[in-house]
Amino acid sequence: MYHCLNVVTERAEFPSAVLIRAIELDGELIDGPGRLCRALQIDRCLNRVDLTTGECLWFEDRGEVVGRVTVGAYPRIGVDYAGTWAKKLWRFRLRTVTAATNARHTKK
Repeated sequence: MYHCLNVVTERAEFPSAVLIRAIELDGELIDGPGRLCRALQIDRCLNRVDLTTGECLWFEDRGEVVGRVTVGAYPRIGVDYAGTWAKKLWRFRLRTVTAATNARHTKK
């Protein structure tokens, strides 16, 4: 089992969060929620931590504008149990990362 970095974006008891699936760290793509958490040494000690204080984990707005055409919406993975909700295009990622991610996974 791997840890995941979910950032809750709304008030308590309101189901709204973002799963951070990948980052670029020192020019290297760290893709996959488990790999990301291992690379940043994220574990359950951050459960329920207020991320707005910047004390444990830092999220930064660098002023980059990400246009709509650069973000792709894709079907969710591994949620067949969710019925019609499984086909919702609720998996978002930058289109430019797709080729690099796929190429890396095909190497052995």
